[in-house]
Amino acid sequence: HRAMKFYKDVFGWEYVMPHSTCPETGEKKTEPDYYMFKKGETHGSFRKVESTHHISPSTHPGNTDKQKIAVTVTINTDNMDEGLKAIEKAGGSIYM
Repeated sequence: HRAMKFYKDVFGWEYVMPHSTCPETGEKKTEPDYYMFKKGETHGSFRKVESTHHISPSTHPGNTDKQKIAVTVTINTDNMDEGLKAIEKAGGSIYM
């Protein structure tokens, strides 16, 4: 998965693969619904979402008032210049 490789290359995150079998039903999944990651004391996850959740929140069918919704993601780094270089080297773009 490209996104996991990107974050591993840029931030050094180690991925911990979740179980591929549902503990409640025993159903085996070809792909997990989420991916866990860690680096030192930091832990987190990426959750798989339906394609309708990829559209702008202001046009999402569940947002009947069509309110804009903002999300801010913050990732700390010891060296911002080196981090920006790593993002570009891994294929990412910088927007400021």
